[in-house]
Amino acid sequence: MIIDAHTYTYDRICGVTQYGIARSLGYGLADFGANRLNRFLPPAFVDSTCPVETLVAYMDWTGVDRAVLLTQNTYGYANDYVAKSVKHFPDRFVGIGSLDPLTNNSLETLEHLLLSLGLRGLNLDLGCHAGLLAMRPDFRLDDQRVIGLWKLLERQEATLVVDFGGSYGTSGHQLAELRVVLETCPALKVVVSHLGFPPILSDEGWGTDQDWHDLLDLAISFNVWFDTAIFWFSSALKSGTEEYPCPTLQEVFRRALDRLGPSKLLWGTGMPAVLCWSTYAQNLRWIETELASLTQNEQNMILWKNASQVYGLNSA
Repeated sequence: MIIDAHTYTYDRICGVTQYGIARSLGYGLADFGANRLNRFLPPAFVDSTCPVETLVAYMDWTGVDRAVLLTQNTYGYANDYVAKSVKHFPDRFVGIGSLDPLTNNSLETLEHLLLSLGLRGLNLDLGCHAGLLAMRPDFRLDDQRVIGLWKLLERQEATLVVDFGGSYGTSGHQLAELRVVLETCPALKVVVSHLGFPPILSDEGWGTDQDWHDLLDLAISFNVWFDTAIFWFSSALKSGTEEYPCPTLQEVFRRALDRLGPSKLLWGTGMPAVLCWSTYAQNLRWIETELASLTQNEQNMILWKNASQVYGLNSA
């Protein structure tokens, strides 16, 4: 069994970024507003979309059994499409929705996502350019106006997925705020995407290894896991662009594994955007190589068992 814990499917690009409305342009390009072109898919994606059937074909080709489908504001909160995809392929996917937490009806919207659409959690991309903070620059995870959302997730045994959108020191990297949420909702399950953005990136972050370790250590005291969707970092490293197998990424994954052990890591890729940096098969081969020294049970934890626990895939 192999589960990819970080994938996307969407039939259009119609979200909002820092620069305006995002839209598909074709051949893997999107306009993220104000004619800012963004290469977020390879040119073979003629319509600059990724229908769920395309994702299934890649999974079948690569040998991935199941996946977690995410959405976020850049894609226009494709909650209905994600739910329809899960319904069409119930044995392959579990869906995670998204929303604007600061709208007046956000609690009712979350209830609809969980109870009506059958989604298993909420994904928040806190990036300041194309994530939530592009629209809501003052948003904080511990804002009292949104604590009710996290409590609802906790009651429903659903999962909060958090993408900080940048390394420590950027506005979306909300370690202290996340700690408050976890202390307020101690049973809440949280997945932090991209290994929590380790301090290896050439963004505006100024964090140290200790700051990253403090984030990883949340997994010791709380129901926190980290996914390994880090291949897109290969073109944004302080040390410069690296080609597969990306030695810097190998090192940072090994450091996370040494600190957390296998029980707090989920294999994830960021499909389909990751295809701009590596093939899907390379992503799977990379993690299998990194896990070769572990026992079979430890490998299974990262490759599928942890995802099953976090997202309730056994009962999907």
